[in-house]
Amino acid sequence: MTYFHTAQSSMPVFVVGAGPVGLTLAAELTRHGVPCRIIDKAAPRPIVESRAVGVHTRTLETFERLGVLQTALEQGRITRGANFYGDGQQLVHLQLDELDVPYPFSLLLEQSKTERLLVEHLASQGLTVERPVELIALTQEGDKVHATLRHEDGRIEEVTTAYLVGCDGAHSTVRHLIGMNFPGHPHVGQYALADVDVEWDRIWPDDQIHTFLRPEGLLILGRLPSGVWRIVVTLPHDQPKVEDKQAILALIKHQLTYHPDAGIRELHTPLWVSTFQISSRVVEQMRYGRVFLAGDAAHIHSPESGQGMNAGMQDATNLAWKLALHIRGLGGEALLDSYHAERHPIAVEIVRTTELVERLLELKQPLAAKVRNAALSLAWHVDAIERQMRNAFAANIYNYRHSPLVGEHTQSLFEWWYAVANTEPYPSVGDRFDFSYGPTAGDRAPDARNIVAQDGQPHRLFEIWGSEARHHLLVFAGLKEQPQRLEELRQMVAFLQSRYGTLIQCHLVLSQQSNDEQFSLWDSTGELSRRYGAQFECLYLVRPDGYVGFRSQPAQLQPLEAFLMGLLGKSVELTLN
Repeated sequence: MTYFHTAQSSMPVFVVGAGPVGLTLAAELTRHGVPCRIIDKAAPRPIVESRAVGVHTRTLETFERLGVLQTALEQGRITRGANFYGDGQQLVHLQLDELDVPYPFSLLLEQSKTERLLVEHLASQGLTVERPVELIALTQEGDKVHATLRHEDGRIEEVTTAYLVGCDGAHSTVRHLIGMNFPGHPHVGQYALADVDVEWDRIWPDDQIHTFLRPEGLLILGRLPSGVWRIVVTLPHDQPKVEDKQAILALIKHQLTYHPDAGIRELHTPLWVSTFQISSRVVEQMRYGRVFLAGDAAHIHSPESGQGMNAGMQDATNLAWKLALHIRGLGGEALLDSYHAERHPIAVEIVRTTELVERLLELKQPLAAKVRNAALSLAWHVDAIERQMRNAFAANIYNYRHSPLVGEHTQSLFEWWYAVANTEPYPSVGDRFDFSYGPTAGDRAPDARNIVAQDGQPHRLFEIWGSEARHHLLVFAGLKEQPQRLEELRQMVAFLQSRYGTLIQCHLVLSQQSNDEQFSLWDSTGELSRRYGAQFECLYLVRPDGYVGFRSQPAQLQPLEAFLMGLLGKSVELTLN
């Protein structure tokens, strides 16, 4: 029987959709101490429906911050390379272990397992996914969002929340309810996939992805953690949509006849088969008042390179810390607006790139395909191009350099003359050159090894940061530490920690070992300083999502505080005092 429940007390954030994107958002919000609810209109997906399977390096870093990385690695299969074949020969081999990241590989992990490990993580934090619960209406009024929910037993519930985030997929109810346009166009044709046992005529490395290019269609092979193989093929443009399991498998087998070089003799015991069509679409705005869109609710595109799920999970990582600060009374509307400003251009670029890649890989004209194959083979032997291809495949090319939320400071000519005249620190031309090779504001912050913290043991930088939800400030003393200046930097770090400690964890990075520094890190091999271009003193403010928000050379207090005032708003004065 249907009945109405009285409205609940206001919840800071309400998450609609419990796929990988919604679960990541809820986990990140929980890490930041923000209460939330998360619902999904569907019952839990069957484990056999593997769906998206590729987890890229940035997402693995998110898993590390959440504390679920080890579980993911244990349940997944590490992929160390990607190969492209055409005309009966290997055209390209991308060696992923040459990526300059903490985890230089992709992880094949069935989406059902990704969801399960995140659900279990949320449960350990006291948050349960509510399902099946359907959002049927929402309105915005002042500083509130009113949502109407329908439960499995027909019960209607009215809830109020400060912010609502739609992570509910390509057919997003949230997007429809707010009337957001979803411009773009559908692709011609469709894909078919099967998770299946394979009888081979040859042996392929099962720690790599194999893509076969033919004018008649595309074939992609990768071995899943369960031991079965994921097979994906493109279907003819005029192929009617098929849903019967055996009919889909028959279509896949037919397409395999165009790829004899794959060496597939027979397919057995399919665990899951499906067909799907993909459109290329991006919403015009990822924020509408107090409602946000993330993942497939905001952007959908070709599955080439497995970008979709990962891009959505990065949406969630980007949004969570901004909502957390804003809910604490910091940052203002500009902080929330930066979600669209940072993520929308990346979504547009992913859609554009995947469309181009799809057209390139699925050329139908034999002559055009031969030209493409020759070009790919040639490009593979050019280091710069091969490096770019490798980073693009692993989704390691996106940054926030053009974001309104990042900045940097270097000495002006006047400041340089003033420093010289007053015997204050100033960088040489070589120091400036070195700093220019460090990560720019908006870039992903690099990891480094052999960093000695207060426990006296060597660690990775990211390991020291752990699941810490604050910003991190690295103040580098430089390779030529001067006692007087070092004392000034100690005082600056102590002041910043005392003033902004609830928001920022401060670290003084030293090139020489010191046992009595409360906030010091010893860069025992110099790797950290090299990676950050810190031959001369400088500072880096790293955001909770792992990107550089601000940097300065020399390490000066005033430019940093000016940046923080712009980031956090004038309310920071009242909040911290």
